[in-house]
Amino acid sequence: MSRVFAWLAMGCLGAPVVLAGGCDVFLPGQGGLGEPCLDGFGCEFGLECISGTCVSVCSEGHLRCEGECVACPKENVLENTCAGDRCVASLCTVAEYHLCSDGCCPWVIDEVQCGESYQWPAMALGGEGQPHVCFGNSGTITYGRWTGSAWEFDPVDSGYDCSIAIDGSDEPHISYRDTSSLELKYATGTPGVWDVLVVDSDGDVVKHPSVAVDGNNHPHIAYRGNGALKYARWTGNRWEVGTADSDGNVGEYTSLALDAAGHAHISYILNINPTLNQYRLKYARWTGSTWESETVGNDLIGGQTSLALDSEGIPHIVFDDEVDEEIRYARLVDDEWELQQVDSLGANERGFAFASLAVDRRGVPHVSYSKQIYSDSTNVYHLMYARLANDHWEVQTIDDRTEHSAQASQIAVDPDGAPLILYEMLDEGCLKLAR
Repeated sequence: MSRVFAWLAMGCLGAPVVLAGGCDVFLPGQGGLGEPCLDGFGCEFGLECISGTCVSVCSEGHLRCEGECVACPKENVLENTCAGDRCVASLCTVAEYHLCSDGCCPWVIDEVQCGESYQWPAMALGGEGQPHVCFGNSGTITYGRWTGSAWEFDPVDSGYDCSIAIDGSDEPHISYRDTSSLELKYATGTPGVWDVLVVDSDGDVVKHPSVAVDGNNHPHIAYRGNGALKYARWTGNRWEVGTADSDGNVGEYTSLALDAAGHAHISYILNINPTLNQYRLKYARWTGSTWESETVGNDLIGGQTSLALDSEGIPHIVFDDEVDEEIRYARLVDDEWELQQVDSLGANERGFAFASLAVDRRGVPHVSYSKQIYSDSTNVYHLMYARLANDHWEVQTIDDRTEHSAQASQIAVDPDGAPLILYEMLDEGCLKLAR
């Protein structure tokens, strides 16, 4: 029996002596590498007790993540933390910087493409954090991907209002509306070789589809159809289409995420007064046997919703509050929605739009949105970014050029917790990526 557990079993306490009964009193500093210990003490110098075993102390610049010492980023970092098996920055030394793979970095804005009108661009990340995008321009859905050195683009089909997801093999899945028939359509494949399917051709105009992919690489799509929130999933050989919520005028501005079991979570709106465009936020989830839906808070919202799940499957939602003129964040805690203010309007600020949400591996929410500013007798939109850090929302202005308007933002977070924001610079006719 090791000295640690012999000591515990025989009830030996006190000074470092050998008792008459043969009990060698255990002292901190005795356990060797790989030997049992008590959390907090019981290991030789240079070792530490982790989960009851003596292990080597991580060297400077490293942190123990999931049992292994891993190198931490150093650039402009005030504090590091673990995100799964990676060490990532959690606080930056410069307030205007953001998290990146090297630690903390200034924002860099790149052109994705220019010369078109970009309708509702969407973005998803591949396994290594590389961005994939889709957008509508001139009635055509276009797919784009970053190769590591350049953007490559490929036309997919006639359509607009797209959403994109990337599966475990880094293959794109795109849902969208057909330009002429207004049917819900879906495309997957590789550039130049697209498999296009009609998902739903029944009823009125399909709006605001949102696509996600499960662990079997099967696509799921939430969307508005026939004045209801509808849901379609690929079974492996056909599309199964149903209604998730038909209580009132619902289903626009959907945002879909799937949990580890492949169950759907959806944020969307209830239009309570179509004449005045008054909306309320709703949330629906598939339990495995039925749909459950509820209203989130009592605020009138501006339209767009964005939902993401954390690693535990807890839903987070961001939206703009029309009454209190705020960007607001909601998280489900013990079956109750916890609401927080992300940002509010100041002097010469007129409103918010295009809120988008991503949650990193540590469960930290990241938000992008546009803020309308009145400047030089003109209304323009600035691109904004916010992150919840130590129970406080850190808000940054990313693109504030007064002669242009930054709209239609989409945010994603890579495995290191670094945010990427896709947005349209409206007056320039450019699609841009901030990272």
